Parts: sequence; C-alpha cells; structure tokens
Amino acid sequence: MIRTFLILGIVVLVAGALFGTLLGVVGVVIGFLFKVVLLGGAVYLVVRLISPATAHRLREKFEDKTLPHL
Repeated sequence: MIRTFLILGIVVLVAGALFGTLLGVVGVVIGFLFKVVLLGGAVYLVVRLISPATAHRLREKFEDKTLPHL
C-alpha cells in the first residue's frame, strides 16, 4: 500500500513538472506572438501616418479574400 502511494506521488510530481514546463513554453510562445503583433501594429500605424497609399496596398495584400465582408 505504501508502494502504491509512493508511485502515485511520483507520478503526480512528474506530471506536475511536465505540465508546468508545457505551460511555461506555451506562455513564452504566446508572449512572443503578442510582441510580434504589437510591433507589426506599430509599424503599420507609422506607415499609415507617413504614406496612406502604401498602407492601403499592404492591407489589400494581406487581406483575406475568401471571407465575405460584413
């Protein structure tokens, strides 16, 4: 019975460590993507202020043509 509790405890510790590591990696990836989105938005804002025609061309280039516009 003690062996069962020890094995269960070890499994819980290993699972917790793996889950924590997984959440840490996911957090780093989400943080990186958030920074990329913020940087891209800032660059687009500057381009839009300096050259609205270029911003319009960029928007047309990256706009999704498959979805209907609402």
